[in-house]
Parts: sequence; structure tokens; C-alpha cells
Amino acid sequence: MDKNDAALASLRLQGYDVGEQAIHPGGVVKVGIRTKDESAWVELGQQLWDLAAGRLTLAQIREGATMGGPSAPKDVPEKTVADEGDPGGD
Repeated sequence: MDKNDAALASLRLQGYDVGEQAIHPGGVVKVGIRTKDESAWVELGQQLWDLAAGRLTLAQIREGATMGGPSAPKDVPEKTVADEGDPGGD
């Protein structure tokens, strides 16, 4: 089991619903993660590991925050989860 698989297993144990992995624009691989109240596309790697460890929340991920720095400046347009579709399929 690699680090991404371990993080996904940890999120499932924490009560998150974990969707299928998908390749997004730019070749970034993300996975849809959701709770009963919220969802986000989460990048495999550091972002996923930080979510599983409790260092990031789904809300922070949707806002573009990473543990490596603040979220993107508000005056810079960026894609949102809504632009890419709902990871939960609702």
C-alpha cells in the first residue's frame, strides 16, 4: 500500500466518502472526497496527506489553500469545484 492508498483508507475510517480518481486539466490527478455536508476535489500527494492528517479541511482545499502557503489572492480568477463538476455526482 502506497502513501496515497493509506491516506484514502484513513479518510474512509474517518467517515469520508472517497470517490474515484480522475485526471483534471494539466494532468493533475484528483479524487472526489465528501462528507454529508461538503465535498472537494483533492489532489493526490501532499494535499491528500494533509487532509487525512487533519492539517487541511475540505473547505480550505476548495478555497485553494495548501500547507505550503496561503490560498490564491482573491483578485486572481481560479477554477472552483463547481467549475469542474460535483465530485459526489449529485
